[in-house]
Amino acid sequence: MFPSLRFEEPDLEASFRSHDCLATVPVARFCYFTGCILWAGFGIVDVLLAPDRLGALWAIRFGVGLPALVLAGAATYSAGLQPNLKLVGVAVTLICGASIIAMTTVLEPPLADSYYVGLILVIFCSYIFAQLRFFQAVFSGIALLMVYEAVLIAYKGAAFTTIVNNSAFVISTIYIGLIACFKLEQHRRVEFTDQRTIANDNQRLTHLATELEYQSSHDALTGLLNRRQLAEMFDRAVLRFATLREATAVMLIDVDDFKQVNDQYGHDVGDEVLEQVGDAIRRN
Repeated sequence: MFPSLRFEEPDLEASFRSHDCLATVPVARFCYFTGCILWAGFGIVDVLLAPDRLGALWAIRFGVGLPALVLAGAATYSAGLQPNLKLVGVAVTLICGASIIAMTTVLEPPLADSYYVGLILVIFCSYIFAQLRFFQAVFSGIALLMVYEAVLIAYKGAAFTTIVNNSAFVISTIYIGLIACFKLEQHRRVEFTDQRTIANDNQRLTHLATELEYQSSHDALTGLLNRRQLAEMFDRAVLRFATLREATAVMLIDVDDFKQVNDQYGHDVGDEVLEQVGDAIRRN
């Protein structure tokens, strides 16, 4: 329905983007809260697998990645940052993904090769739980893949089999994640359109009901309350007098010789006279 994932009207697109950020605040908040726990929890893995490189690993994990997740979680509570929550998600994805890649640079094979799984976990969580928009997911995925490939090939000089294996899993994760991002954003756009349609229909129905109520209680020519409404107001006034002894004044107004106006000048002029009389009554 939305192959380009973009509404043609700029105002509608801007409205969706703002709505999309605000609507995904709860799931993003859960994502970053859970991310903080998992990210810090994997510090135990560092202790078990690489105690001799613990200082460097924890400097990256607790000095870079964890603060990014904490700040992202705090951003979900900021009214000023909530409309830009998707950009926050892109930043966190890049920072945490780059942190995992940095960890692989301080470790030697085969231990370094096992840490790339963390990159897959970062990509999966950011795509599915942070609910990045499709093109944001494309940018962050390609950026992390290029950095990882550069480290794997140029910096680490990894074996060909390691490059093929690790790259295949990372690329597959990005591919599957992008499909999920595409379908999720498409669903959110359809849901946004449906909600706007329902809201517009409700607004029109409310307006129609108000208009019908006005027409049923007002005279079409003068805009004054009609005889039916006068009877209802009179009944309420009598009830207030009977129960509360609240006095009510009634004024009878007559347009002198109105028949002569109709006979001499016609009904169109007579209608104009009635409109002016009605306006005078409303103003006074």
